[in-house]
Amino acid sequence: YRRYFEYIVSAYNSLQKIRKKRSNFEWPGVGVKNKTTASIGDNTFSLWFKALHKDSWKDTCPTCTYNWAKYVGPEFHPTEWVANKYKEKFDDIHVKVHNLHQEGDVFTKFACQNLPYAQNFCDALTVKKEEELPLMNPSKTLEYDRLVMTAHRILSFKTSLSRHAVRNKIEQEYPDIDSIPGLKYVCPSKKDLDSLLKLSIKYEKSLAEKYFPLPEDEIGRKQYFSDLVISHRKSFNQYIASHKFCSWDVENLVKNNLSLRKWFQKLRKKPVTEKQLRKKPDKTGAEKYPSKPVPNIKEKTIEKKEKTHKKRKNRKVAR
Repeated sequence: YRRYFEYIVSAYNSLQKIRKKRSNFEWPGVGVKNKTTASIGDNTFSLWFKALHKDSWKDTCPTCTYNWAKYVGPEFHPTEWVANKYKEKFDDIHVKVHNLHQEGDVFTKFACQNLPYAQNFCDALTVKKEEELPLMNPSKTLEYDRLVMTAHRILSFKTSLSRHAVRNKIEQEYPDIDSIPGLKYVCPSKKDLDSLLKLSIKYEKSLAEKYFPLPEDEIGRKQYFSDLVISHRKSFNQYIASHKFCSWDVENLVKNNLSLRKWFQKLRKKPVTEKQLRKKPDKTGAEKYPSKPVPNIKEKTIEKKEKTHKKRKNRKVAR
């Protein structure tokens, strides 16, 4: 089990992730059947989450990606939803839910509490570690792609580089944009954040009552749920403080950050390709740049066949 507000941000990052064959991999209209151009609001968590449980989500966020997230209704936490599906399918099944929010290393806790006949393995894991374990699946930020696409729209730059290459280059050149003093963000409204927190706490209480070990006495239970709410709110506020629910105000960055504007304008100074040279006539109608003659493929094929035929004829004469 992972708290809903953490889970849903992770789901957003996973589902909106930039991959080949998705409309967010190349420039608009290039390489994919979907010609829809993302608006500046698309790919922000704020808009993605707002449209998540809407039937007409395409009207709110036409280029948002939901896939499996659309099949998990809002009545239950996704973990409880999956547990319920297993119970519906198998009468004698015993479902155990592991709480990721226990103190200590996640993998160690999972192995020690859930793997059968693994006491020696558990003992080895609980030996004090000298260094932190690496994060196995770090999320890849979508912000640089949003920045590139906003600059593409506002500055109207054209480049021979792919969208993928441009976003990689700018991330290497400006790795600490989120540390810029006074950086502005696009965030969910206070009303939306309050609703998300309320829903997240509701989900955890429901799961705790069914799957977590609780104190047997009434006073102990009250204290447990009181601590649960306090801990939940504390983690939620940390997400707010670190802008986990927010996206960069990329439009403001492109319009007001001189260094970024200059960087994007340099892309237009890249040497044009041979294909581009052929498409640039000057005002008199003549080509601005000399271009190589375009070979006629049909003529070349006929010429090749004639040569082959001539060779065969010469061989017969020689015989």
